[in-house]
Amino acid sequence: MIKGIIFDLDGTLLNTIDDIADSVNAVLERHGLPTHTVEEYKMFVGSGAKILIERALGNNTDNELFKTVFDEYIEYYGKHREDKTAPYAGVPEMLGKLKGKYRLGVLSNKPHADTVPMVAAHFGDGLFDLVYGQRDGIPRKPDPTVVYGMINDMGLTVDEVMYVGDSENDILTANNAGCRACCVLWGFRTYEQMKNVGKCDFFARTADEVIKAAEA
Repeated sequence: MIKGIIFDLDGTLLNTIDDIADSVNAVLERHGLPTHTVEEYKMFVGSGAKILIERALGNNTDNELFKTVFDEYIEYYGKHREDKTAPYAGVPEMLGKLKGKYRLGVLSNKPHADTVPMVAAHFGDGLFDLVYGQRDGIPRKPDPTVVYGMINDMGLTVDEVMYVGDSENDILTANNAGCRACCVLWGFRTYEQMKNVGKCDFFARTADEVIKAAEA
């Protein structure tokens, strides 16, 4: 029986892609570098901010340029992360139905300094039991280290937890941890892109289908 649910953030709870794309492109333009489309950014995200900037820079491997662009992106995004970002349709209502029935957590590869305030801004301070973003020195998804810690802090076991996300890293995180995996299809990946990634127990096309997945 599922007693706890851990959610990814970007592409799962919040549609953040426009603000991410706008922020990276603003910094790239500042340095006279090629920009990218929103569709391209959907494939760049999911592995953390450093990998995002590596992918945006493409074949440019200049270490000094990377550090400059990365630092400027972190600063710019911190000021513009709420310009267009909003929860996906049905997500706040879905979370309201889950609250009280399940222990709830958020685990994102987005920097911790962005993850915590964004979750609070859109969902309040008391909805989730645990909220973690990427922190220096701690393995990022799909490494299951933080998932194990969250499950322990929830007082649960791996077979009592479902991990919900939209990307390859999310399914692999669930698989690596031994949790039930639920892939949402309203985020940054399509069913065709995700159908053969690891072992996915459920595909959710609407927010209410996440509830059904937890109850199955």
